[in-house]
Amino acid sequence: MKTAILTDTHFGARNDNIAFAGYFSKFYENIFFPYLKKHNIKNLIHMGDVFDRRKFVNYKTLYDARSMFFDPLAEEDIECRQS
Repeated sequence: MKTAILTDTHFGARNDNIAFAGYFSKFYENIFFPYLKKHNIKNLIHMGDVFDRRKFVNYKTLYDARSMFFDPLAEEDIECRQS
C-alpha cells in the first residue's frame, strides 16, 4: 500500500492572501494530485496545520480548500487520515 504524507498546508496563509491561494492551487492541480494519480497512491496522511488560523476560516479560503484539495481527494477516492 502506497501512502503520501503531507503537512502544513496552511490554507488561508498570510491573511487569506489571493496570491498564496493561487500558488496552492497550481501546486495541487499541476503537481500533487497528478503525482498521486500517476503512482496510484490512494492513502494520504496529513500531519497537521490544514488551515492557517485556529479561530475562524474565511469563506473564500474554505471554498478554495474544498475545491482544490478536499473535492479532488473524494473524486480520486483517496483516503485522508490525520495524524
